[in-house]
Amino acid sequence: MKILFLTDFIPPRSIGGAAQSVWRVVQQLHAWGHEVYVVATVQEKQYEGLENRDGIVIYNIYTNYDDRYRAWVSIYNTDTISKVESILREVCPEVIHADVIHYYLSYATLKIAHKYAKKVFLTARDFMMVSYGKLELKNHECGSEYFKVRWWDNLRQAKKRFNPFRNIMIRHYLKYVDQIFSNSKSLADFLSINKIPGVVPIHNGLIMRDVSVEQSEIDNFKKTYRIEGGSLILFPARVSPAKGLYVLMDAMKKVIVKVPSATLAVVGVQERDQVPAMEYARDFGIEKNMILLGWTIGHDLDVVYSAAGMVLVPSLYPDPFPTVNLDAALYKKPVITTCFGGAKEFVIDNKTGYIINPFNNDLLVEKMIDLLQDSEKTKQFGFAAYDRLRTDFTIEKQTEKLLRWYTGALMPGKRNSPAKR
Repeated sequence: MKILFLTDFIPPRSIGGAAQSVWRVVQQLHAWGHEVYVVATVQEKQYEGLENRDGIVIYNIYTNYDDRYRAWVSIYNTDTISKVESILREVCPEVIHADVIHYYLSYATLKIAHKYAKKVFLTARDFMMVSYGKLELKNHECGSEYFKVRWWDNLRQAKKRFNPFRNIMIRHYLKYVDQIFSNSKSLADFLSINKIPGVVPIHNGLIMRDVSVEQSEIDNFKKTYRIEGGSLILFPARVSPAKGLYVLMDAMKKVIVKVPSATLAVVGVQERDQVPAMEYARDFGIEKNMILLGWTIGHDLDVVYSAAGMVLVPSLYPDPFPTVNLDAALYKKPVITTCFGGAKEFVIDNKTGYIINPFNNDLLVEKMIDLLQDSEKTKQFGFAAYDRLRTDFTIEKQTEKLLRWYTGALMPGKRNSPAKR
C-alpha cells in the first residue's frame, strides 16, 4: 500500500513526543513492506529538499513565520499549499494520514489531500483544533477537563492573536477527512463536547527493546551525582509550570524531611532554563537535592532511567497521553502521574503506579515517600507496568489498528465528507 504522511515535524529536527510518535509509525509501516512517503516542514532553508532514509522518501518543505500569526497561517499557509499539491500529484498515494499539521502545513492541506487520495485520516494529539494552546482547567478537580471551550475562553488565551474565524475554518477543513483519530479517549471525549464528534482513540505505541545497562554504569552515574540507593526521582519533561515541575519542587521540600537522600533529576533542560530552574530550587530549599540534565538521548538516557527509582508526570493540565509513561514502563519504573487527561488510560492506580491530583500536594508527597521507602512495591509496580506496555501498547499494536482503517476493514461510514473529484 502506498501511504503518505503529512506532518509538521519529524526527528531529528524535532525532539518532541508527537514527532517521535509519527516517525515510529512510519518506520513500522515501512518495515512491514508498505511504500511510505513523508511530507514534513523545515524552518531552516538548508534542510529543504528531497531526503531518503533507508527507503523512506521524505519531502522537506521550507516555511517559517512569526508565531504571532499562527491563528491565521495554521489555517492556510501560502508557503506550503502549492508545494504539497505538487508532491501529492507526483506520488498519487492511496492513503494520506495527516498528523500534526497545525503549525506549518496548515489545515487547508486536508482539502488537497482529499482530492488526491482515496482515504484521508487525521490524528489529533492536542487541543489545537479547539483551543489556542494547552487547555486551562476550569477548576482543580479530577475529571474537570471535559468542558466546552467558548470563544471568550480563546480570546482570553490568545489576546491580540485571536482569530474569530479560526475554529469555524478548522471544522470546515475537517469535512475532507474520512476519520479523525486521537491519542487518547480523554482527548476524543473533549473534542466531541467541542463540536468534533466521532473521533476514534488509538493510543501511542512504543518500540519494545532490551535495555542493556551495566550495573557499573548505574553506579558511576549515582556516584557522580551523589545519589543514594533508589532515591532518584526522575522528571523527564519540559521545564514549565504546566508540566508540574514547580509543584514537584514544592513536594520535594517536604519529601526530603522524611527521606533526606531523595534527589530530583530534571532531564532535557535547555540552557536558557537552567538558571531560573535552580533559582526556584533555591527558593524551595531543595537545590542540594536537585540535578539538571541537558538533552539526553540514546544509551545515556538508558543509564538515567535505569538509575531512577520512579518517574513523575504531575501535569497540571489535561495532558492528552504523555508518552513518558510508556517510556518509564519500558525501564520497569513506576509512575506517579496526573489524573487530568489520558495518563490514566495507561497507568493503573496502585498497580503500575499512582494516579493523583497534582494540586493535592500532600497526596503527592505521600505517594513519593511511599515508593521511596518501599523498594519491593516499587519493583512490583515497575514490572506490572512493563507487562502492560508489552501486551497492549507496542508500536505493532498501534500500527495494526491504523492499517485496519487504511484498508477499509474499520470504515463504518464517511464523516459527512465532500465527494471525491
